[in-house]
Amino acid sequence: MFFRLKLFTSIVILLFLASCSKTEDKKNTEIVKKDTTPEKVSDSLDHIDRHDHKEGELCIDPVASKVASFSMEGKYQEAIDVLVAAKDVPGYQWDKEKIYESMVYLYDRTKQYEKNLDVWRDGHSKGIVFKMDKTKKHFEPYLLLEGFDDIYEKDLEMQKSIEEDKLK
Repeated sequence: MFFRLKLFTSIVILLFLASCSKTEDKKNTEIVKKDTTPEKVSDSLDHIDRHDHKEGELCIDPVASKVASFSMEGKYQEAIDVLVAAKDVPGYQWDKEKIYESMVYLYDRTKQYEKNLDVWRDGHSKGIVFKMDKTKKHFEPYLLLEGFDDIYEKDLEMQKSIEEDKLK
């Protein structure tokens, strides 16, 4: 339980502060429309220059803001839909690792465990390490899913590779 609370708190904080976008005009506050296809999300992000901000200015990414808002309202599927669309928007600058971590959390929260298998595979193909630990109670539902052991082993290999690179 503590792990999930800590993870959720971290996700909310990171969602709000992970990326920067100038939010001066009303257009920027109308973040992601109801239609969360990659094209619509891309259209809603086109006007944003994520790197045009003053030092010390609080910058909120529109997708992160929308995901956090949906999550706090318990609208997890809507948050998932925004993340799925945002991860496929070409040129979108938000930290892809945070998108994947948030998707894992939300699929777990909505008990869509099988979908996390695809998220982990896709993340691994992009070099994202999830630092899995199947001894944690949190991973119990996944232990029964076909393919989880392979994904877990891949994650361990990637973790080990990173640690070996640090030692060099």
